[in-house]
Amino acid sequence: MLDVNEGCGKIAHHDPWSEDGQIQASPIDDIENKTNQFENDFVTVGKSQPSASISLEPLPDSAEYLAHLEAKLNRLQTPKGSLVQDLKARREDEMRRFLQDSQWTHANSEDSSQNQDIHINPILRRLAPERQALTIEEQSLVIITGASRGFGRAVAEALCQNLVSEGSCILLMARSQAGLEATAQSLKTIQPNSIKVQCCRIDLAHPDETVFRTSIQEALSKFEGDLKQFEQAVVVHNAGTMSPQGLMTWHCSKSTDLAAYFAMNLSSTMVLNSVLHEEIFAQVPKAVVVNVSSLAAVEAIISWSLYCTGKAARDMYFKCLAQECPQYRVLNYAPGPLDTDMIAEVLADPKIHPEIQKIFEELVQQGNLLQPKTSADKLAQVLKADEFVSGSHVDYFNL
Repeated sequence: MLDVNEGCGKIAHHDPWSEDGQIQASPIDDIENKTNQFENDFVTVGKSQPSASISLEPLPDSAEYLAHLEAKLNRLQTPKGSLVQDLKARREDEMRRFLQDSQWTHANSEDSSQNQDIHINPILRRLAPERQALTIEEQSLVIITGASRGFGRAVAEALCQNLVSEGSCILLMARSQAGLEATAQSLKTIQPNSIKVQCCRIDLAHPDETVFRTSIQEALSKFEGDLKQFEQAVVVHNAGTMSPQGLMTWHCSKSTDLAAYFAMNLSSTMVLNSVLHEEIFAQVPKAVVVNVSSLAAVEAIISWSLYCTGKAARDMYFKCLAQECPQYRVLNYAPGPLDTDMIAEVLADPKIHPEIQKIFEELVQQGNLLQPKTSADKLAQVLKADEFVSGSHVDYFNL
């Protein structure tokens, strides 16, 4: 039962647990003396503690608690725009905390076995697809340019063997129909009944958005179902040329020749990738984009100014893609000197520079050219491990 001790101006109460049952005054000041501030005199009162012995000292965490309350009050008093920004920042913090939680990233921990199965987390796949490694458990849509021979064919075979799962589809693109069909037959030998392969004959030397878009749409229409069935899209931009040979920097004077070279080796890649972005990347949970680069992208080579410039420009384009689309996984992969028809064509060119000829002849004689399969298998391993920095330049010899 409550009553009021008018003499002392304090609220009092009977303590049924005290020995004498006397009225004790609580340490609450008169309401008239209160100020418009948060109190800092929190205290724990014992059951029979005499009022004279009560010490009005702050609790250990009172300062932190008051600071928290005042921060809340300040946020509520801020303009609407600032409040919206604050809520946005808090949401991003919560998303970051969620993604960093160990239960979602346990497969990437240091003490995980390399042979441990990688399981797909559907929540993580949707919120941050770039955090989910490639895995053979997923259906994939794979697109490879320059797939009719050489390294392009080797990449198609390596990904078919090591990366894609049952129900996956592979789209091969190049100018040579016969070469595309030969590659397709090789893939069907690797996985006879579990994947679908389509060939798309296209001339990348004449980049045209409408032509590229129509070709992609027609090729995709031949696959049963729609893009929603795929967990990931893997695109390998491999097509390119090394000709013309022997052009020094002061020989680059014909704008038509320059335009033709960069149309094939730069513009076509940019146009095609833009079409793929709209037609495919936006429709699948995860997109992996590989640019087949070269040492020439980072090192100047005498008489190869066109080739070096084109490769460097492509590298930078895909670095920009990685910055603008962090949800993608982007890789510039330099496969090393390969034993392909392209090397034979370089050595047979009468305009080849003597220094370049000497370098490649030594590579051939010493057996230091890489087999396309060797480098393609390494690329498949890099993609499967998914440990590279998106947008980075990775060389075969640095792995």
